[in-house]
Amino acid sequence: LIASDDLPDLKDITDAPTTTIAPLPTKINFSNDESCNLKCPSCRVDKLLFTEGPLYKRRKLVNDKLYDMLFSTPTDRHFSIHVTGSGDPFASRIYREMLQKIDGSKFPNLEVNMQTNGVMFTPKNWEKIYKIHNNLGCCAISFDAGTKETYETKTRIGGNWDLLLENCKFLDEKSKEYLNFGISYEFVVQVDNYKEMRRYIRLVDKMFPNAGGINFSLVTDWGTWPKDVYEQKCIWKDTHPQHNNLLKVLQDNIFKHPKVRLGNLMPIWKKANGF
Repeated sequence: LIASDDLPDLKDITDAPTTTIAPLPTKINFSNDESCNLKCPSCRVDKLLFTEGPLYKRRKLVNDKLYDMLFSTPTDRHFSIHVTGSGDPFASRIYREMLQKIDGSKFPNLEVNMQTNGVMFTPKNWEKIYKIHNNLGCCAISFDAGTKETYETKTRIGGNWDLLLENCKFLDEKSKEYLNFGISYEFVVQVDNYKEMRRYIRLVDKMFPNAGGINFSLVTDWGTWPKDVYEQKCIWKDTHPQHNNLLKVLQDNIFKHPKVRLGNLMPIWKKANGF
């Protein structure tokens, strides 16, 4: 019907006894705005931050329609939103203002999940989303490094390592106060950071005792690197000249830590350990 431009008008749907209106979705991923405070080489070529102008207005128009659909009327239905897989929820003016606007008391069964680089998830921004504190669910914070140098010069360009750690300490305490608010720490493996995987595990385990997960995944080709550069980053490929070094790293027993989640790195770990 969409492809043929034959969708009926809303008034016709209401009057038609054979037409069933599907319920609203229960899981909504807000990823329309790519705005971010960082310029990570694995993700983008240039810094993207939409705060005004036609590109901002276009993204806000879409977001406003979604917001009105989901939050115009209080409800006790169970549903969740995820903000965001496209940028950072606090760097984005659109998502930041949306999170501050939602009144969680009117949506008691709403769960708000977030994916963030953590640099702007400060105590100040925490207080600004006070109306959804009780609705917070999973929060994934991306590290992609185990040291300040790698974080700030290779994997998280524009990031602030010290501020990240400070914010995460604060959020770790808040996750003890709000029991549904669970934090996982994320690490995308590539040639520039694989040697710091063990250090990253020890860092998270020591500094953030309430961490829900210490997660790994393999670097993905988002089209930002030339093909040859991307191949050079893929330490996990058995054709990579340093691949055996990765296997040696993965033989460490620290990867058996109960909070470690290897994700799509698991086959490489099994290979390294003879499974």
